Amino acid sequence: MRRFFPLAATLAALSALVPTDALAQERLLAHYIADLGDEDHRTSSGQRLTSFAALIAQDRANFHRFGISHRHDQSDPIFSDRAMRAQIGPRVMDVPHYYEQYARNVLSCTRGCGTYMVVDVYGYGRTITRITIEVPG
Repeated sequence: MRRFFPLAATLAALSALVPTDALAQERLLAHYIADLGDEDHRTSSGQRLTSFAALIAQDRANFHRFGISHRHDQSDPIFSDRAMRAQIGPRVMDVPHYYEQYARNVLSCTRGCGTYMVVDVYGYGRTITRITIEVPG
């Protein structure tokens, strides 16, 4: 004789196996302009940054934590939270191939190289899945 589990029990068992965040669709979490100034190229302790993702993270820390902003900088709804900023890294940075040289140039600039870009942050809940950039003009 076959035993059938009630639907509620079956769904509860399945939900324990699959995190609810994994079921959510990726969505736009933030859209803003980042204006990268000289301060954004160094850590708070003065160390030169070596990745484009670190540059974006420092820009947001400078904006939200230290009150450093530049002419075109815009606020965003998520990076005032340190845990959200901590997710900015190479794993989630999605720099299109046609912007790779631009990203290298911005990263290697040492002085007076302010530039700005449109940043889109995608994810679900409080998890960032990717960050993209678009350069105006």
